[in-house]
Amino acid sequence: MDALRTFYARLPIAAITAGLAYYALAALSLYLTEGVSGLATIWPSSGVFVAALLLSSKPQRPAIVICIALASFVANGQANATWSDAALFTIANVCEALMITWLCLYGRASGQVGNFSNLSSVGRFCGSAIIGTLSAALIAGFLSGKLSVPFVESWATTTLLGTLIVTPLIVTVVRIITSDKVRVTTENLVESFGIAVILIALSAGVFGQTAYPLLFLPLIGVLIATYRLGGVGTAVGVFSVAMAGTLTLAGGAGAVPLIEGGRNAGTLFFQFYLLSLLIAAWPLSALLEQKRRLIANYAESNYFLELAESSAKLGHWHVGSDGAELGWSNEVYQIHGLDADHFRPEKTGAIKQGTSLDLYHEDDRENVRTTLLQALQQQDGFTYNARVVRPDGEVRFITSIGEARFDDRGNFAGLFGTLQDITAQTEILEELRQARESALREAENSMRLAETDQLTGIANRRKAMMVLADAIKVAEAEGLQLAVGILDVDHFKSINDRFGHAVGDHVLQQVASLCSSALREEDFVGRLGGEEFLIVMPGAAPEIAKLICERVRIAIQLADWTGEELDLVTVSIGIASHRDGADDTWLMQAADAALYQAKSDGRNLLRLAS
Repeated sequence: MDALRTFYARLPIAAITAGLAYYALAALSLYLTEGVSGLATIWPSSGVFVAALLLSSKPQRPAIVICIALASFVANGQANATWSDAALFTIANVCEALMITWLCLYGRASGQVGNFSNLSSVGRFCGSAIIGTLSAALIAGFLSGKLSVPFVESWATTTLLGTLIVTPLIVTVVRIITSDKVRVTTENLVESFGIAVILIALSAGVFGQTAYPLLFLPLIGVLIATYRLGGVGTAVGVFSVAMAGTLTLAGGAGAVPLIEGGRNAGTLFFQFYLLSLLIAAWPLSALLEQKRRLIANYAESNYFLELAESSAKLGHWHVGSDGAELGWSNEVYQIHGLDADHFRPEKTGAIKQGTSLDLYHEDDRENVRTTLLQALQQQDGFTYNARVVRPDGEVRFITSIGEARFDDRGNFAGLFGTLQDITAQTEILEELRQARESALREAENSMRLAETDQLTGIANRRKAMMVLADAIKVAEAEGLQLAVGILDVDHFKSINDRFGHAVGDHVLQQVASLCSSALREEDFVGRLGGEEFLIVMPGAAPEIAKLICERVRIAIQLADWTGEELDLVTVSIGIASHRDGADDTWLMQAADAALYQAKSDGRNLLRLAS
């Protein structure tokens, strides 16, 4: 007893509910209609059984099988069947449901059947139901000893109809209720209930009279329900017609019982009629749902495409092979600053005529036209950069990249291109260009300041020594002569002491200017510091160097210094010529020694190092 209580406590509510539903429908079917060998005309309980298994998880299915097996045994036993036949029929019912479920779920990773909204699911379910019901009919006939064509035909048709009609209805409704992606509204429920009521009433009226052959009306009603509600409409519609037809058939009313062959022939006719409804409605429902999904996917893809284009400021356009039929995406309108409701590029004329190209800057218009016409003629890709002028006068920079389009037969169909607003990038690049130029100017200025003597404006010591080092390298590499001179202003300290540093500074400035004027174009002069200057004379032999430096000395001596209240300013110069292997240090020391000699000999002289 305790074991039974524990077992009952572990039975899920879903299993008990499925068992009760199975029993209620089985008992009702057996009570209302009886076909060949005492079997019901339509066996909706089989649909409940299969639906319960399909909707449950693997651990739940044993409890469901036990509960429904008990319900089947009791329902069959309470009818005209013996208890032994009831047990055998129950075994067949269980085998049937398990086989249909296994065939539907075989190979599915989720372990549950999908919805009935696509042809593959519908086809797989129908095939599984046919195989399962035929197998169950053979099992039931063999075990009960009643195996015959009428028995197999009656069992298979009744259970097949029950499975095909009830299972999709239950599975579809439960999927909708439990799905997070589907929102069930009051309007949907009212519409579904209204369609069911109308179809029941319509079917009852059609099957309950004999005056007019109106069997096509329920079919129309089911198709309308399918168009309105999709799979739910199909399931509700066929179920409603089946209920109404079963009730009228059970009551002996209407045209169906009048079919030649009696009650059994009428039952077979009605079963064939329901199968016809299913064959007409379910594929249509699946196709409509597939179309709805395609439209939804297209709308979603188009939404994300527009969102991506808007974020990237990148639109797309296309033009026909003749260059006349032009189409834009929404982002292209945004880039041009135009409203799609008031401007349609395909109505503005061909690219050859250039009407649509009037939106480009006048300086870019012809280049764009030529590029596109060439791409159309050569049926090839293209790229161009241009400026678009918006209606408010704002100029936007764009870039367009595209390629040729071809149809399925390989015929040229026109051009497809992308158009991107690169105004921000262009402005950034322009700012970077200006910043680079400014940085280069700053660098050049800094370099010039770093290499220029601030007082005289000529090269400072750092620059002078660099020039000397480079001149030595050139002289040695090309076998040329080179001479350097060190110039020193005579008695410069006394000038500063007597007349002040301002006069002294002006003297240095004048000396630098006179040196630059007296030297050759290829010569160089720089200030070493204080009153000393360095003269570099590339290619000059010793005698030439003496002539150059003498010209400098005389120019300074003969200059007018009265403005500084000076009677005379002179300089002394020491000259040295480059020798193989000598470096700048040796040259500077040799020239400095010659300068010392010039000063020792009385100043205002030049001396050549020996």
